[in-house]
Amino acid sequence: MQIRNHFVQQKARVELLPLIDVVFLLLVFFIYVMLSMTLHKGINVDLPYAGSPSIERNVVIVSITAAGELYLDGQIVNATELAQAVKSLMKETQGHVLIQGDRDADLGVAIGLLDTLRSAGIEHVSFAVSQKNQHP
Repeated sequence: MQIRNHFVQQKARVELLPLIDVVFLLLVFFIYVMLSMTLHKGINVDLPYAGSPSIERNVVIVSITAAGELYLDGQIVNATELAQAVKSLMKETQGHVLIQGDRDADLGVAIGLLDTLRSAGIEHVSFAVSQKNQHP
């Protein structure tokens, strides 16, 4: 005599909710790691205050120290070779130039730098600032 089983044999199934949770956690982990590995190409300068911070994209960073020294992506350069070096970097990044000037830097150096960049044909130039509420 054969005993009947009223339970239907079902195939095993994969639950998607735990899988989605794991994938989301992996995504958050990789984003966090990627953001912590970004390089800051500038040097430390005391930025002037402004209402809105500057937006960084594909940028070539030119820094002006309080002593009037010019740095291109962290490397010191002189004013004569700066325009040519920036033009070559602009071809690689397809971005714009970001000038990080120290608050105590001479305004004449910044205007001269801006004039040098404009005469070299570089039109996308902006200045880096810090927000007012970040400083005492």
